[in-house]
Amino acid sequence: MSSSNYEREKSRGKLYTKNLLNNFTIVFIENFTALKMLNFNKLSLVLYVLILCLVNFIPHALSNEALRIAGMGGAFIGISSVDAGVFGNSAALVDIEANNLSFAFSIENFRYDELSETLDKQFASKLALRSKPSVYYSRAYGDMGFSIGYISDWNNTAKFTIENTQSSYIVNERRFEADTPFFTHYDTLWENGIALGFGKRLQTAIVGMRLKIFRQTAKRGRLVSALRLESEHGEDVNPNDPRQLIPAIIDNLEHSIRRDDEVELDLSDTGVDFDFGMQTDILTKRLGVEGITAGLILTNILHRKLVAKRHSALGIGLGYEPTHWFTTGLDLRKQFAEKGVTVNFGWEVRGKWRRGASIGAAIRNGFEISIAQKQFALGLLLALGNAYWEYTLTKQFEGESYGEANHTFASTIRF
Repeated sequence: MSSSNYEREKSRGKLYTKNLLNNFTIVFIENFTALKMLNFNKLSLVLYVLILCLVNFIPHALSNEALRIAGMGGAFIGISSVDAGVFGNSAALVDIEANNLSFAFSIENFRYDELSETLDKQFASKLALRSKPSVYYSRAYGDMGFSIGYISDWNNTAKFTIENTQSSYIVNERRFEADTPFFTHYDTLWENGIALGFGKRLQTAIVGMRLKIFRQTAKRGRLVSALRLESEHGEDVNPNDPRQLIPAIIDNLEHSIRRDDEVELDLSDTGVDFDFGMQTDILTKRLGVEGITAGLILTNILHRKLVAKRHSALGIGLGYEPTHWFTTGLDLRKQFAEKGVTVNFGWEVRGKWRRGASIGAAIRNGFEISIAQKQFALGLLLALGNAYWEYTLTKQFEGESYGEANHTFASTIRF
């Protein structure tokens, strides 16, 4: 073979070898990422099963206040109910029946999109997720009612990218190197705290107060990671022969991951705030109409400016319960930092039967209309014996799929 032909074949062999090494690295990255995602999915599945088991084995369940309010389109100001807790009008606490211990878990605003590939990126995606786990206990004594609960709100967005792999083979050192950078841009706000409520029935009205002690944490930045592959082989391997080089690299391959958190924002603050509520029966004496209640709320009275500002809001509402199986409500709310008024309307139909075992069900529906959004809600409650399931869907009228809508689950103990 002539010298020029030899150099040409040698160049082809090096190019073929480089392509094989790049493909091998990409396959390794894809499988490594898939394995991480598989572990995440397994963890999610385990959590989901635990939640279902918790819902299934908790006895004597009643409705959850947060689920009822969401399912009725956010209407609650003038509605009195036996499931009052830490979310609605604190004046409604005097109508609680027995002891109520409630657990709730929500998945809201979930969005996952794979972005199109670019010349410098082999994979990119965006994720948005909001979750609001909570637990509360409430009880009424005579003409007074009390509640205590833990409320959490975790709102997170992230963008994940895998850039192209950069690989090289150093002939005189018989060493293969490959680096694949990962970037995760994150923006998260976490709020959690304790809420204490008290309601008192007076001669002509019911008044209530709620104390909220909460902490906010905001963090924004970028996680920089890199997967590095390294391999060295002996002198007996011909680097120009892919049939020898590739197996030698695989047999001696080692990998490592480098991580670095580049924080842009890291703030935390703790604060205290108050809510005030009132309810009273109307038109009972004048027109003889039973079941109509008017309500008023003033939330976030201190108007605390923490990491994320909690704006004060004023609301009035009417609740109507003509029978024991039907309730409807209409609210008007004004948040002082926003333009316009929010309108909330909803209804609930419920029933309970005994056919050998106790069976209960409820259907809720409503809507919320404001300048910022227009959304509808649908809520369901099913009771079979001592096992109760409760679910609420909240979705924008337009521009939002059912997968992107808010999904909330809950269970309640009553004893």
